[in-house]
Amino acid sequence: MVNSYQSGSSLRELGKRYGFSQDTIKSRLVSYGFTDFRSISEVIKLARLNYPQICSDETKERISRANKGRKQPPEGILKSVESREKILQDRIAIAEKDGLSKLYLSGCSLGILQRKYGFCISVLKRHLKSLGVQLRENRSQNIKAMYQGGFRETGTGENSPNWRGGKRISRDGYIAIWITEKQKYVYEHKLVWERVHNRKLPKGWVIHHLNGVRDDNRPENLEAMPRGSHANLAKPYKKKIRELEEKVSQLECLILDPSIFRSSN
Repeated sequence: MVNSYQSGSSLRELGKRYGFSQDTIKSRLVSYGFTDFRSISEVIKLARLNYPQICSDETKERISRANKGRKQPPEGILKSVESREKILQDRIAIAEKDGLSKLYLSGCSLGILQRKYGFCISVLKRHLKSLGVQLRENRSQNIKAMYQGGFRETGTGENSPNWRGGKRISRDGYIAIWITEKQKYVYEHKLVWERVHNRKLPKGWVIHHLNGVRDDNRPENLEAMPRGSHANLAKPYKKKIRELEEKVSQLECLILDPSIFRSSN
């Protein structure tokens, strides 16, 4: 029994051979002075290394029966998988002749290559690695290579996949407009104020929305002021109140005497 265990037989196989439980086999081995039992990982490792010598005839027969009863995939599925793989390889070969790897080495990103050739990113990476091409590891390296290769402009402005018409709302609630000449988004309230006053906003100044609505960029709702005095809004609010009072008085006069409106027309 001790020699069988040392040669590689498991406690389970010894129990079936001698008609005892595994605990009984283990206690018998201890009574014979054997204490160096194998762990589960050691049993698995030993079985993988010495499978023909370790497994009993019964175990081999059970494994053989299991393999015979295992369902194999239909031949048609295997052929379809092979045909799809061949079609993919042919498409990659055509794209490579068109300069796929050269475009990547010159700075083109995987996203642009994906849209150009219709391959997923994983397929492109696998192909480039098979050619020994060193892939760029992070976003900063990719952006730098795109600028150097002249590919950065294809992903900005109207050519960007995230283009939504050149107008968007920031997280703070302000409207931003895309300016092609500057190649960036600029706040609409700043553009409106500068066009109305025909001058640039002074350095260190900000635009305040008098009614507190950040997307209300009517000229009469915008007031420029130094950044430090932005908290003190008494002066612009007083001016706004006077303008509103004047409009209210005009409306009251119009209600009391509609002939004013007729005479003005």
